[in-house]
Amino acid sequence: MAPYASTAFTEKHLEAFVQPAVHVLETMAGISAQAGPVRKHTAITSSEAVTVMIGIKGDYTGTILFRFSERLACRIVKNLISPDHEIEELNNDAQDALGELANVIVGNATGRLDKLGIQAIMTPPIITVGRNVKFVFPEINELIVVPLATQAGEIEMNVAFAMQASETRNE
Repeated sequence: MAPYASTAFTEKHLEAFVQPAVHVLETMAGISAQAGPVRKHTAITSSEAVTVMIGIKGDYTGTILFRFSERLACRIVKNLISPDHEIEELNNDAQDALGELANVIVGNATGRLDKLGIQAIMTPPIITVGRNVKFVFPEINELIVVPLATQAGEIEMNVAFAMQASETRNE
């Protein structure tokens, strides 16, 4: 993974999210993932069909978004809850399964951040299904995009954080 340079959110902090994402996708969903080069944005418009968003509060305030095609989302759900049946639509149960997968990834990440001395509390997931949904983060200076390449397509993990003004951390 390409290094991420920032005075507040470091590569070590980013790895706290990347490693659990790769591990949880493989162990829970049976999908091998490889993190690609990091990109930065200030806002995103989802060209993908499915986005799972989880907020973080604590020493950092931010949002984690997982974006993927509906086809890949259906494959993940199939592997999670119904290996013997094809999943053809993202009904409420399928959306709940995607939200739970994101919960496990971000929950593992917040545990890793805690070991780095950073308090982070998750919010419940929000799932959107549809194209051309624009996400803007007015309090966030930049959005870090980590592509997770899988044999079934790309999952885009977006990490948007701002350190709380009252906090200062030394690395």
